[in-house]
Amino acid sequence: MKNVFFGKRDAVLLLSVSGAALLLFLALSLIPKGGKYAVVRSDGEIAAKLPLDENTTYTVKNSRGYNVITVKDGRVSVTDASCPDGICQSTGWISGSDDLSVIVCAPNGITVSIEE
Repeated sequence: MKNVFFGKRDAVLLLSVSGAALLLFLALSLIPKGGKYAVVRSDGEIAAKLPLDENTTYTVKNSRGYNVITVKDGRVSVTDASCPDGICQSTGWISGSDDLSVIVCAPNGITVSIEE
């Protein structure tokens, strides 16, 4: 008795579609992706774009004060600030992979966000 549900043509079609999907997956995985950046804004204007794949320290200053931004191991944090409450420092490290992706220092008018 012949198998009515799955024939040679079906097998060839299945293998062709699977092969094409595998080739597409490999091609897309080889395309370089843009890196993530810590974007530092002072009074709404971009002050710096710091790549998360380079450990660095950056100080942003404006008329209200200063903030020291530290990038380390793919994460970013405000490690020093002239603001009176220090909430931006206590925010801790962000990497963009969690719900919290922005550090705000309202007294100094400075924000740090993760962007691609």
